[in-house]
Amino acid sequence: MYNIGVVADRKEKRMFCRLLNKFRNEYFKGESPFDVDTRYLDMVQGVVRSILYKHHTPLGVIESCCGVAFGKKTLGVGTVYIKPAYRNQGLAIQAYNFVEKMANDMDCLFNLQIEESSLKSNKQKFIDMGYTHAYHIAEFDNGMDYKEKTFALFKGNHGINELQPIMEVA
Repeated sequence: MYNIGVVADRKEKRMFCRLLNKFRNEYFKGESPFDVDTRYLDMVQGVVRSILYKHHTPLGVIESCCGVAFGKKTLGVGTVYIKPAYRNQGLAIQAYNFVEKMANDMDCLFNLQIEESSLKSNKQKFIDMGYTHAYHIAEFDNGMDYKEKTFALFKGNHGINELQPIMEVA
């Protein structure tokens, strides 16, 4: 049985940092510009951090970013990291669903932030998960940048003209 909990205490923050640094090491191929520590977590506002567990063993982490886009409150999954031994078991989908429920409870527009190469290679998977529209995120207002062109994926167009059908992007 898997469960997900929002990071609440110092011990969980340290555990979250260890897993996030493993993700960063993979993402930056061993050349991460810095390691994340609990002080960094405390400095960065507007981010919901969660840990995915099986029993009491941490399997991965989720970072979700709060914001405003198209005049609506948003909550978007920015990072999902699953330990290599637990990948391809549907845990990332469970993480997305957890954040989507949180967004619905907070009356926020839910999105999934994904880099172009991942969108291209997994487009059908995202469509099968219900994502229908995308928006190219030209720049982030929190100073963070991805290595490549990044999109926010949505389930539906929510009456937002700027969203394109997912089949027309990447």
